[in-house]
Amino acid sequence: MFSQPVVFVVGAGASAEFGLPVSGQLNACIGSSLNFDRGPDGLLIGERAVFDLLGSRFGPESEKYHDAATELAKRVMEFASIDETLHWFSARPEIVLLGKFAIVREILKAERRSTIYGTPDMAAEITDENNWLPYFLSLVAGSQTREETIERMFNNVSIINFNYDRTIEYALLSQLQTRFGLDADEAKRAISSLKVIQPYGSVGPLPWQDGSGIAFGADLGRDHDRLFALTTNILTYTEQNVSETIRSEIRSAIDRARLIVFLGFGFHAQNMALLQAGAAMSWRRAIATALMVNEENYEALTLKIALTTGCAELKNIQVLPWYSHQIFSWLKPSLLAGL
Repeated sequence: MFSQPVVFVVGAGASAEFGLPVSGQLNACIGSSLNFDRGPDGLLIGERAVFDLLGSRFGPESEKYHDAATELAKRVMEFASIDETLHWFSARPEIVLLGKFAIVREILKAERRSTIYGTPDMAAEITDENNWLPYFLSLVAGSQTREETIERMFNNVSIINFNYDRTIEYALLSQLQTRFGLDADEAKRAISSLKVIQPYGSVGPLPWQDGSGIAFGADLGRDHDRLFALTTNILTYTEQNVSETIRSEIRSAIDRARLIVFLGFGFHAQNMALLQAGAAMSWRRAIATALMVNEENYEALTLKIALTTGCAELKNIQVLPWYSHQIFSWLKPSLLAGL
């Protein structure tokens, strides 16, 4: 367990270990579903079900939204993420709305297709050793009694999750029951001590978190009312309307942290700005995965992490070309060092 505060900053690469799409894959899914041009055979290139859903939603204005969807679909692969795409179209509210609709729909589909999906209420057993969450759970549960685990397992842990999915909470609830023998109520009590901050929101709370929540991997079919209602839970990083409450929670977590761990994070400037520490501290450390990032960029990335998170000593920052699960399986002593 962590005796001092630690913050995990989670990006798309970490959710990829659950089978969720990374940015380019999500862009491709959105592009293939929303392109309402017609092929040589006269058939829609995109999904007929989505075309009809938008027709039901917007009625006489549906042509405007079909055209907007097609324009978004044609441009989305030119950008690194759907957020960047929607920034490009920030002056087109109909495209931003359709982008959020597509995010909600694709994330729910991705949750349903994920490697951990079992039922809407319970995750499948995680047997894949290339998944970071079991290692994380073992780390935070170490050296605790059953009663301590229930009451304060995550007391010194904060997660700043830049993804829209709910894989962490969904999997934790199941893992605490199947691996540690807690009943559902005990598992929920344990998770209640875990601070999860999602700056850009999610597709919605899970039903056990909120009675009106949306089930993990829910298939809403053509229920356009529910799908578009869920878009209000989604922000993009270019909207610049992350609430002051969320910003304050992030600042507090970063300023308290002795260790900050970046898992599958992309280090976009807009996201890093949200992680700005109030002051630099000589005792603060940081560890970051940088899979698929050329090592020639490590020096610049180290400096960016230092300036953002307040790590006064560059020697206290490790940038590693690893998957998220390798941080936990290979660096357990380093994660716990001095904590």
